[in-house]
Amino acid sequence: MSVILNKIDVKMIYGKITNNFGRFLGADEYIVVNDEIINDEEKLNLMQLLIPAGSQFDAVSCKTYAKIFHENDYYGNKTIVVFRSLVDVMSCLELGVKFDKINCAGIHSEGVEVIEYEKMLVLGDDDFEKLRVLHNRGVELVYQPTVQEKELTLKNLLKL
Repeated sequence: MSVILNKIDVKMIYGKITNNFGRFLGADEYIVVNDEIINDEEKLNLMQLLIPAGSQFDAVSCKTYAKIFHENDYYGNKTIVVFRSLVDVMSCLELGVKFDKINCAGIHSEGVEVIEYEKMLVLGDDDFEKLRVLHNRGVELVYQPTVQEKELTLKNLLKL
């Protein structure tokens, strides 16, 4: 049982996650981590429809994901974990979740003063600082919207 991809994506589960990353990596489990989405039955039902037959799907709070992580209690052998935002990642980090690598193609900060570094990488100052914290803790941060595109390191892209 292993996590094959940690991804931050404001859209959470959608075709690019399941059809592109999931199929290419052979994922058999998808976990969405966000404290708010667990109460949105409509969005959960829509995401469930996108999960390939035979794969597991769950949406959990940050606290529940930390428990899954610490107990290595994944259902699948190849799990994709999608965090809705950097807030979710930082909450899990505070709860002791360790990250080796995170794909950050899917961050879309809200607000007036945001910078679009790449498509699907729009950052405000707060999110930029969160990425800097993760980088300083040794997490490899990458930008790769699809498996067909070259993986870029955020260290170089953002000059962390």
